[in-house]
Amino acid sequence: MVHPLIIGGAAAIGGKIIVDALEEPPEHNDLLKETYETIESSVDSDIETPADHGVGDDDGGTLSIDGIEGRPDLVIKGFDIQNLIIEVETTDALEERPEGVINQVEGFRKQGYTRVLVVPKKSVEVAEGLAEDVSGKVQVKTPNSVGELV
Repeated sequence: MVHPLIIGGAAAIGGKIIVDALEEPPEHNDLLKETYETIESSVDSDIETPADHGVGDDDGGTLSIDGIEGRPDLVIKGFDIQNLIIEVETTDALEERPEGVINQVEGFRKQGYTRVLVVPKKSVEVAEGLAEDVSGKVQVKTPNSVGELV
């Protein structure tokens, strides 16, 4: 029997609607697009915000940074702001290939840049655990909270 408060995959508890855990997790490019849009609305137009995977406008920026291994999903670079190297990961990636995520973020270490791992809200705790295994500091943010860093 279905509990009377459960309606269409959501439950009303204490006046709040709690979405069922069966909700589809966001795809990588959806997370990246949301992250990009948050950053774009948080910075001035003269800040470089190149993104990978066809997200954002081609603003002439580069995702290739001398001295790092690999290619991050998003780079934020400008005068008088905190420069960021952002890697976006899905819940599945964190669960299925944690060592790969750690190694990738590890390779993005570069003086003058803050490394950021952006994940879905429900995966923040897992990502924070992985970030502890990376040499140096790594910020863990959601697509909506990453704007706090710029």
